[in-house]
Amino acid sequence: MPHEEELATYSDALALTAMCRERKASILYVAPGFSQQSGHTAREHGSARACSPSGSIAEYVPNGIVLGFDLVSGRSKLLVNLTQARRQRVEFRAEILKLTRVYE
Repeated sequence: MPHEEELATYSDALALTAMCRERKASILYVAPGFSQQSGHTAREHGSARACSPSGSIAEYVPNGIVLGFDLVSGRSKLLVNLTQARRQRVEFRAEILKLTRVYE
């Protein structure tokens, strides 16, 4: 599907949330090296529907990132923080949740 990608430099959680709203971002990919800020950023995002934080670092998910990925026994595994997803009004179908490791 057509999409646009944009790199953003992190300054603080509120500025990031404002940028997501302003640019109508739907996904925020949190890159490696962001562990100190991941939980704070997710809390500041609160119920912001504008963009759902996701990342490639499994440890980010229990700290408030909505969707992440892990490698378990050589296979990719989706990780979902259901509490944060609900705060942001992100819904996952039951079929998807059956395939994920869910954190609440």
